[in-house]
Amino acid sequence: MQLHKITCRHRGIVIYSIIYLLAFAIVEYLTFYVNNFVGQLLNFIILVSLITNSALSQDKKQSDLWLALGLVPLIGIISQVMPQVGITQIYRFLFISLPFFIGIILVMRTLKYSLNDIGFNLNNILIQILLSFEGMLLGPIGFLILLPQAFTQSLSFPVVVPPILILLFATGFTEEMAFRGVMQRAAQALGSWGWLYIAAVYAILQIGHRSLLFVLLALLISIYFGWIVKKTQSISGVILAHGLFNIGLYLILPHVYRG
Repeated sequence: MQLHKITCRHRGIVIYSIIYLLAFAIVEYLTFYVNNFVGQLLNFIILVSLITNSALSQDKKQSDLWLALGLVPLIGIISQVMPQVGITQIYRFLFISLPFFIGIILVMRTLKYSLNDIGFNLNNILIQILLSFEGMLLGPIGFLILLPQAFTQSLSFPVVVPPILILLFATGFTEEMAFRGVMQRAAQALGSWGWLYIAAVYAILQIGHRSLLFVLLALLISIYFGWIVKKTQSISGVILAHGLFNIGLYLILPHVYRG
């Protein structure tokens, strides 16, 4: 009887997690292809649903997962309420990441996760260093897919230093802390494939780039990053790799490509 209860409980969390995954995809599609307001309304509903499920869950692991996944609609809401005009894209990254970082810290405190719990350490330091350089190698692939405009007018040292630091913090540190750190830790509630679930969640959030190829690239990179974190129990390497990927994508490669 006890085994049956455990099996039913696990089946329930898997079903709910798939429903939320589909909900995230629907919200991203509606937000960027149909109606922004409808997408944001659904984001708010999903956030309330996740918080409610977390509060009512009798199982701590499930409760942790639902609260951690609340970071997904949270970043969507923050991104869309941020002004679209009157602010450069690079500083928009910064202003989105700051309240999101506060949200991450609050979730960590609620779940009683330490920095080491989410992999913020120097385990397997050689692997982490090598992984960070792989971010630079992956950048050109993303650039050839998106062909984005440069975030800066030139590559002069005084001009690029602030954007480099912002991208390292906003996309490297903050996003990896949320996804490969807090969420991947909480996704252990799903069993041995939980890290793959978080990789899929992250890839879905790239729908806003309006490129299926980029979503697929993000999925492959997320799977790789998630596997590395699972094996090394450290997010240090993926933080640097992610940051360097975006530095190449938005700062360096647009200038190199267009001369």
